[in-house]
Amino acid sequence: MTQKHTPTPYTLTKDKTADGDIMLVISSGTRVIWQAYDSPENEATAAFIVLACNSHQALVEALEEAQQITKFMYEQLLPHTEGNRAELNCKYFDFLTKKNAALALAKGE
Repeated sequence: MTQKHTPTPYTLTKDKTADGDIMLVISSGTRVIWQAYDSPENEATAAFIVLACNSHQALVEALEEAQQITKFMYEQLLPHTEGNRAELNCKYFDFLTKKNAALALAKGE
């Protein structure tokens, strides 16, 4: 993904209009990101957008760091593993597959 998104953190706010109450997801630069009429489902959706967007970068960084730690542990443990190398290999490569898929999804790749 090459296009930059509007800056976080996003916040959820409500406003009144002539047509009824609306909910707004607003960027840190006060730009409206999402809006909808007030309803329980729309409020839950707005809260999810705020939570997901505000935590996105931290989760990507944590997953990348977890990969570095896991790789280090794998490389250190494998030479000293007796008999369960196949199981350790399988678990490690399962983790890599899931991690790569999650990061690609999070990065829009």
